[in-house]
Order: sequence, then C-alpha cells, then structure tokens
Amino acid sequence: MKKIFLKNIFILFGGIIVLAICYFAYQIETPFSLEGEPKKIEIKKGTSFLEIAKILERNKIIRSKNFFKVYVIFKGWQKKLKAGRYLLCPCSSISEIAKIIVEGEKKEEVKVTIIEGWSIFEIDKKLSEEGIIYPGSLISYQPTEIQKEKYPFLLEIPKNQSIEGFLFPDTYRFFKTHQKDVSFVVEKFLENFNKKVYQKYFQEIERESKKFYNVLIVASILEKEVPDANDKKIASGILWKRFKINKPLEVDASIIYAKQKKFNKTWKESLPLLKKDFSIISPYNTYKHKGLPPTPICNPSLESVKAAIYSKKSSYLYYLSDPETKKTYFSSNYQKHLYLRRKILKF
Repeated sequence: MKKIFLKNIFILFGGIIVLAICYFAYQIETPFSLEGEPKKIEIKKGTSFLEIAKILERNKIIRSKNFFKVYVIFKGWQKKLKAGRYLLCPCSSISEIAKIIVEGEKKEEVKVTIIEGWSIFEIDKKLSEEGIIYPGSLISYQPTEIQKEKYPFLLEIPKNQSIEGFLFPDTYRFFKTHQKDVSFVVEKFLENFNKKVYQKYFQEIERESKKFYNVLIVASILEKEVPDANDKKIASGILWKRFKINKPLEVDASIIYAKQKKFNKTWKESLPLLKKDFSIISPYNTYKHKGLPPTPICNPSLESVKAAIYSKKSSYLYYLSDPETKKTYFSSNYQKHLYLRRKILKF
C-alpha cells in the first residue's frame, strides 16, 4: 500500500514538473502578440539584464519580464546581452528576442552619395533619413580640438559656424547605427576633403595670392549659380573683381542660403526666391552687405573649386544664369544686366 502511495506521489510530482516545463516553454516560445508592430528599443551601455527585462515588458514586447529573466539565466546569457538600438516585434518569442540582443545590434552598411552643391542642410537630412545620424546633429557639429590640429583648414571657420563647405561631394559608406556622436561621420568627410582638395590645391591657392577659405566660399557660389565649367571661370573673375573693388556681390544664391539658415530648411524648401527675400536681415544678404558671405553656402565640386582658383579676367561686372536653359549671360553695364534679369527672372 505504501509503495503504491509513493508511486502515485512520484507520478503526481512528475506530472507537475512536466506541466511546469510545458508552461515555461509556452511562455518562452509564444509571442506576446501576433499582430504587434515592430518597435524601436534602445538598450544603453551598462544596462543590466534585469532592467532589460523591465524595458521589454514596459514596451509590450514580451508578456512577462520574469520569464525573460529565467530564460536568460537558464541560457547563461546574463552578461551577454548587448547595448544598442533594436527593432523588436511583439510577434517574436522571448527566446528569439533574447537571441537578437545577445547577437547585438546589426550594423547595416549604407552607401550614401552626397550631391555636388548640397548644403549641410541637405546632407544632414539625407544622413538622418538613412539612420546614420540624429536630425540636426551635423548642422550643429563643432570640430574638436584634435580635428582642428589634424585639419588646419578648420581653423578658418568663423566662431560658432558650421563645417559647411568641407563636406566634399562623393559617395561614402557609413554604418546605419544612429550614433549619438557624429564625429565618425564628420571624420570621413574631413579626411576626403583634406585628400582631394586641401592637400592638392592649398599651395596653388597661395600662389594665386588668395585665401583658402575665401576660395571655398567663391567656389560654393559658383556651384549654385553657374552650370557651365568655362562660364564658372568667367563668373569667378567677376566675383573676385567685385570683392576687390568693395562692390556688393549681389548673389541670389546667398539670399536663398540666408533663408536656409534662418528656417533650418533645405534648398528646395527655401524656394521660390521672392522679391521680399532681398530685404532679409542676414550677413548672407550680399545685396546689403559688401564682401563675401561669412561661410560657404554649399559644398562645392572640384570643378567649382578650380574655377574659384583659376578665374578668368574679363571686362564684365555682372552675370546671370537662366535656370531654364542653364545658359549664363555676362554684362559690362548694369542696365543690360537689369534688362536680362527682368526678362529671365521676372523681377
């Protein structure tokens, strides 16, 4: 009788254990919701597995933080969960989610082409849309002392101004990681600019008795205003001449850039250029302020940089590019220039 009783007790306990294992397996392998949408979850460096369990439960990624903790302990993964940004779905099981976090954030490589003439506003938007940086972080970026020492051209940037002009147009490869620190992105731009522009043309610019940063500013104006390579050299001569005789440059593109700066917008978002815009209060208003704009107004191509260095002398004092035909017209007197302006630009 006693043997039968003990046998039944063992059977009962065995059944309970089997049921417990089945229930545990059910909790571990059954998703919180089959219809749930993926959510962005950030796990900061130093977060314990206990806190990670709370984060997942709080965001309704898992049904129970306790089962997550037990599973992680069972697998011996307490110290193997990695910090990062994850796209986690409630439609995944606890075992799947835990494995994802153990494997770590997937660093997806992204190829990004920076178009000639894009300003820092377009580039910031592109990189943030690709998940490489946070929106606005490139626009507000200030070079570090180490970068200034490594890249002396950064010393020419006026105080509190951006690195506009040094984001050389090219194709780059970045990791899609939403880094809080954009210095790794900036470093790629600066290294490329240093290699393809500064090291190659700094001495040439000195031989032309020009200042490097001024050349970059003129190049950025040419990039936005003059399509043809040969016309750029003629327009370059006009800009340097007006700068030398202290005559306002009267550059329309600088007015658009003033709007970009004021409203933190891209070039397209700042169009059209209206008559009232010429009254905008800004150091980039080259109709009201003599001399060059404080900084470049975009990131110019190598072609525009060369045109700014090797400008052509002429008798012209004005130029105007037709946005429709891309043809540039040159004038020696203001009346002819004004006539073309009214005919082509309608104001």
